[in-house]
Amino acid sequence: MLDKTSTHTGFIQAVSTTSHEMGHALGLNHDPGPLMGTSGGPDLDKGILPGIPAYNVNAIGDLLENLDELYSGAKPVKIPNMTGSIAYRDAGTTTNILASDPIAQEKFDGHTMLARHFTGGKVEIHINQNVYQVGRGWVGTTASLNLVNTQQPIVTNYDASEGQHYYQIKVGSQYYIIWQGYTTVVGDAYRDAGTATTISDSEPVSHLYTGGSRLVTRDFTDRTIEITGNENVHQVSGGLVGTTDSFNLIGTKQKVVTTYTSLDGQHFYQIHVGDKYFFISSQETKIVSEG
Repeated sequence: MLDKTSTHTGFIQAVSTTSHEMGHALGLNHDPGPLMGTSGGPDLDKGILPGIPAYNVNAIGDLLENLDELYSGAKPVKIPNMTGSIAYRDAGTTTNILASDPIAQEKFDGHTMLARHFTGGKVEIHINQNVYQVGRGWVGTTASLNLVNTQQPIVTNYDASEGQHYYQIKVGSQYYIIWQGYTTVVGDAYRDAGTATTISDSEPVSHLYTGGSRLVTRDFTDRTIEITGNENVHQVSGGLVGTTDSFNLIGTKQKVVTTYTSLDGQHFYQIHVGDKYFFISSQETKIVSEG
């Protein structure tokens, strides 16, 4: 691991590095401030040591409270104001994720979180997938945590690398991070409620499709359509969530909330199915009634 560990200096380095990595194994995270040399230099020059970040204080508190899970027969120690799953929550409030945010150091399924949105709503989880926590990494699966086929409140919606999306959800007192794929959002949170005919670049719906398929105008003509074939289903700020086949929509008639025209002249529909709002192309549909 380190060269010259037989020397006094090398031995100290080896012990220090081992202790450092053991801290990570026990749930401690880097402090991206003075301790990492990214800020607080003047205070350090004066001999003023930085405070311990709350997420590390709580990590130690949780470790002591669950000591019997690590060491058989050990007596748990609960220290007031040192516990709580808030330690493993991304509590950032900025849209852009800052380098100093603990979540900036994390990768979930190999993806880095880039931006936050606070659109609320509930997510319905359909399949088994990985579950993560900030500061802990992988903590289980939606199956092992009994989350499949449940609806959970969304705390934060993330834009991630490679065009992916993730959600931070709250389950009881725990905060978990899950992938957006094979989930759907319930309620009005991910509906396009715009009323203007022209869609502005600042509206989330303008980024739902890319290239020539980018949506540019709305039409509020009263329509009912029949879905005749299999095609992709999207949600605003959620992206691809399934297909008309996976949602058992083929052969059904659906009321159109909004009709859209794209840059290249294609048509898309926003439909309201139960407690969810979906976007589909008009390619595998036919108009049943209009006006």
